[in-house]
Amino acid sequence: MVTLALQAAFYLIIVRVLSLKGLGAYAAAGTLFTLLLPLVVWPIFGIGRYVIGYYQTGRLEEARGLYIRGLAIVLVSSVATAVVIWALASPLSELYYGTTRYAWLLRLTALDLVAYTYYNYVYYVAFQASTRFGRWGLTQVVWAFVRYGVGLALLFAGFGPAGLIAGWVAGDAASAALGTYWSLDFVVGSGSKVPLLPALSI
Repeated sequence: MVTLALQAAFYLIIVRVLSLKGLGAYAAAGTLFTLLLPLVVWPIFGIGRYVIGYYQTGRLEEARGLYIRGLAIVLVSSVATAVVIWALASPLSELYYGTTRYAWLLRLTALDLVAYTYYNYVYYVAFQASTRFGRWGLTQVVWAFVRYGVGLALLFAGFGPAGLIAGWVAGDAASAALGTYWSLDFVVGSGSKVPLLPALSI
């Protein structure tokens, strides 16, 4: 409820502050983000199934080993995608928006792609395997306060839609930090090497 209330207040505010062009640029960045996600999150669900199975049947070293390898895959894929977008932000902005003025929106979107992918991996794999749903709820509240708070602060400071997307980055980074702290047992300790291909083929 807290997250939904903050989200509703956020959108009520931005439609009154941003120009139509700004709203359009912000919405287009969100659409691009959604289109890019399948490129980087596809390993999560198959790996998650296996890690959850290993963890909940007491095979902790196998769960940890597969978790770390899966984490490496999603980080490499998301960082590689972000680097390409960052490097080509100006021509991509020209192609996508018809102007280069929104290149920084694309760069910020690329940064958030990394933070969002990482945190979703932690949630869908580590949190669900260990049933840490209470902590997930807390991170969602923190995520909402940081995302919308930073976004609105930067919007009123004159950063326009780029400030809102910087809020995405801040919120997902805060969630990633908490998620990392609460899932250290998945990366600290010995792990067993298990076949990766079956998990990726799901």
